[in-house]
Amino acid sequence: MARRLVSSVVIFGVVLSSVLVAILPSSQVLAQFEALRWTPIRTPSDEDFFAVTPSEVSALVLGSESVWYAADIPNSSLYRTLDGGRTWDDEIEDALLDATPTPTLPVWDLAVAPDDPDFIVAVTDGRQEVYVSQDGGDSWEALPSPSTAAEWVPGHVIADVAVSPLYGDNEQRDVAVGIRLPNGAADGDVIVIQLDTLIGSWRGQGLDADVSRVAFSPNYDDDETIIALVSDTTGTFLATGYRVIGSNTTLWEVTNPYYIEISHMNTGALSPREDQLIYSDIVVPPDYDGDNASKRVVYVSYASTVYLLGDPNEIPDDVYRVAEPHAYRMNLKQGGNAPVFSIAYRDGTVLAGEVAADAAKGRAWVHFCDEPDASFPDWYEPEKRPSAGFGTGVGNAIVAYTPSGEWAVCGTSTNSVTTPAEWADVTLPGPWSGAGIDESAVSRAARGDDYSLWNQISLIDTDIAQLCDYVLWLVGTVEEEPGNTMFLASVGAGMDSIWRSTALTEEDLGTLWQRVDFLDTPTDDIIMRRTPETGSDSATFYAVRDSQLLYRSVDEGQTWDRIHECPEDVTDVAIVSSERIYVLYDNLLAIGQWTKVRDWHVWQWEYDIDTGLKSGSTLLFHGNSYIFAGDDGEEGEIAISTNGGDSFTVLPPLPLVGRVHMTLDNDFARNKLLYAATDNNVSGIYRWTVGAATDWEPLNPPNGGFSALASSTGVLYGAFGQGVDRTLIPRAPNITVMDWDSLTVGLTAGTDFRSDTLRVTVNDVVNLWALDDRNYDYEAEEGRLWVYGDTFVLPTPWPVTPALGEVVPCDICDCEACPFCFEWKPMPKAVRWDLWVALDEQFKYVLLKLEDVEPWCCDTPGVCYFEIPMSFDCGSTYYWRIRATGTTENERVHSRWSPPMHFLVAAGSTVESMHVAPILVTPGAGALGVNRTPGFSWTGFPSTTVYEFQLTQDNTFRSLLDRVDLDRTAYVYPGNLEPGATYFWRVRALTPHPSEWTTSSFTVLPQVAPQVVPEATILDARTASPWSEATPLWIWVLIAALALLVICILTYILVDRRR
Repeated sequence: MARRLVSSVVIFGVVLSSVLVAILPSSQVLAQFEALRWTPIRTPSDEDFFAVTPSEVSALVLGSESVWYAADIPNSSLYRTLDGGRTWDDEIEDALLDATPTPTLPVWDLAVAPDDPDFIVAVTDGRQEVYVSQDGGDSWEALPSPSTAAEWVPGHVIADVAVSPLYGDNEQRDVAVGIRLPNGAADGDVIVIQLDTLIGSWRGQGLDADVSRVAFSPNYDDDETIIALVSDTTGTFLATGYRVIGSNTTLWEVTNPYYIEISHMNTGALSPREDQLIYSDIVVPPDYDGDNASKRVVYVSYASTVYLLGDPNEIPDDVYRVAEPHAYRMNLKQGGNAPVFSIAYRDGTVLAGEVAADAAKGRAWVHFCDEPDASFPDWYEPEKRPSAGFGTGVGNAIVAYTPSGEWAVCGTSTNSVTTPAEWADVTLPGPWSGAGIDESAVSRAARGDDYSLWNQISLIDTDIAQLCDYVLWLVGTVEEEPGNTMFLASVGAGMDSIWRSTALTEEDLGTLWQRVDFLDTPTDDIIMRRTPETGSDSATFYAVRDSQLLYRSVDEGQTWDRIHECPEDVTDVAIVSSERIYVLYDNLLAIGQWTKVRDWHVWQWEYDIDTGLKSGSTLLFHGNSYIFAGDDGEEGEIAISTNGGDSFTVLPPLPLVGRVHMTLDNDFARNKLLYAATDNNVSGIYRWTVGAATDWEPLNPPNGGFSALASSTGVLYGAFGQGVDRTLIPRAPNITVMDWDSLTVGLTAGTDFRSDTLRVTVNDVVNLWALDDRNYDYEAEEGRLWVYGDTFVLPTPWPVTPALGEVVPCDICDCEACPFCFEWKPMPKAVRWDLWVALDEQFKYVLLKLEDVEPWCCDTPGVCYFEIPMSFDCGSTYYWRIRATGTTENERVHSRWSPPMHFLVAAGSTVESMHVAPILVTPGAGALGVNRTPGFSWTGFPSTTVYEFQLTQDNTFRSLLDRVDLDRTAYVYPGNLEPGATYFWRVRALTPHPSEWTTSSFTVLPQVAPQVVPEATILDARTASPWSEATPLWIWVLIAALALLVICILTYILVDRRR
């Protein structure tokens, strides 16, 4: 009780410490990132089906913006996405297999209701059976077998399936399938089942021709129209019919002619027979009206044997616009043959995907036409095409638009189908077998990019053998557009890829990925770089080591421009800005500048700048002047240019020769500190002061052989293979092994960090990033990108009690402090602490070092007097500080030291012997607008008889304006202070016992106009009354009240102890 009462005398100190604690960062909530532990970031893998090998997107249907379904025929897989293709699950495949009877996979075709994304139909059992789900694939039921229809003959297969919108008062729905048998005879049909009755049945619609495509009018509820693409022994035709709902039949005599041949009018060209047609598609625009001939416009495409087998007949595979009474060829390839796999329509634009792909580049062929009704339609290709057909030349591009038109979507696959007979062959393996690592995928392009830039978002059949490098663009937490971006490079047996992940928060990076570029690199070693954080522009670069390939993106990875005339055999790249780059190729340097020449911009190069090294491996720069090049292990040397590459100076070799790794202190502009190490197994980390050092200074890390260094917020990190060494004091004159921590918790056994892939990012917390150099195995957590939340760097522990300036009671009998406890605020995951006590604020004279203290309570960590092997003398002042030293992960990791706190132990015998520093009252700390002739006041202890007062404009108090000894607690300065100037003043008890100084500052009121101070207002220091106008009366009343409170408290203490 007495201790708390005495502490109230210095209540200001307690309040101050409470305020400071309140503004400290709270415990960080990390999503993927875990505090003080290495955690692997989610990178592209078959988890959520970003990268799946093998994978073929054989069927793809969109039910809404977010709900899509896909089937993989060669691998018998069925998928569903609820987020527009970003992530998928295969639970609907398990649900389908739970249906009765159990279907035989794969799923060969899919259809979704145009007005219900949860109504999905699947064709199974070798194109023989149909299953339907009305809850998005969570449960399935088998429809009656289509083979029960009278028109079905042995050998028939289902070529297409379609679902109508709801219609009629009873809101019923129809399902139609087109059946065909490419055997040289016309014996197929459309068969329909109505789902409005408890027991529906399939019924043929009387076409007597092979049907490859069937579709319902989007206005089916009004016009009851069905459309089919039919083929017989003479050609391929469009048939339009009116449904007779009551009898489940169709009247096909609607158009004139009833069957419109799909060949260009008046050219004599033929259309494919039923045994020549392989693929076809129909698109019905949303304004189609089966009751209005002028509105009965549809688009049709096909691919036939003329392309794949060189059929001698004139059968032009292409896209056709069918408007009664003719079909108009749209000349996708300006008259050349264009076997089309699928088509889509949106807002007057036709999108077509070809069967073929570019085998060398792994790109599908897709085309757009904005004026499909023109006499000579003009087609164009996107700038960056979807991926497909790497090494196979087969893409089978399934194209579609999302309902809003925000995205165009493309799914691709490989098969070896080249004839109608092979199309009908459902044997697996067989013609429908896919190809490994062919870059088949789901790709999408945004309307905002004119559908011209296609990125792969999922189900990508690509090989990721190793992650090579990455760059980060981090802005912290944002509320709208994702501002945090990560680019990641991977290499493998097929194409090598550049991936991008964006997120609203840094912690969510890696949750979603898309591939923004890919190529077949010659060396399978990609490095990634970005423009400096301090720069005014944003650009991302990647280069292929030991090649001439260097690319730049200035639009967040949407497009990548090749930087031409780059030096061959690139070793490393440093990016000064989006328009200036340094390229190290072996021991030579080249400087590239983006320069305007007349009306064009080109890269202009300065080549063959000799660094003076025998080899080169790493490159650094600072500003426009400093360039650093490290060698590849020949001599362990570093070359420095301080004039932008005009000349280089080679530093003395590092103590242990090896491949050089470097980083600059984050305050290099001021301190010129360079840190370096080599990958030699016993190499330490060394420091060099540019322009001042004569030899390397060892920093004595606990481990050896470093693959990367990084510096940020005054902290130095070094990756040594199995972890990272870290010191909080890399600038200190002398650094010992005890000043380092080794960060390894969470890493899988055998982790070996890749050269120069250590990065540090700073937002709310410091995050440390590094790449494992092993082969990529996502599930085994090998070859992964790791992040460590270094939450001990920015915040510090905060001492709570004894508080700043607190008076600890004295045991008069023992002449030492009464029992008390050191207490401090906890830090997340901190369990062990160091406590130091010293006689001075700089801790030059340390009295006590308690190391690795483990408090019994984590909510309020602390250590009490009886646990401390020293006593605290009465009448003395002590300083104390703490830091965290161990974590809940059982790893030794240091935080920064807390701010030092000082406390006083009361005098031992009488009240008169106490010498607590005065409490300054007026002017208040940092006061503004103070009178030029200020009055000063403070609160002291009653035993004090003389105070010393000092006033200066120098915060070191070396040059005093005024010094006076006073027997009172108030003083008026006997002069005029300079208007607008800042002054410092301090007071201490002088007799009978000296105390600590108490210091404050204030600023004088600026002079607005010349002012003359009457002589009568200037008071003599020896005669000045404390009741003068300079100090208001209420202040003196407050001083008297505080003094009375102090007397009462001290009296209570003495009486209480004598009891």
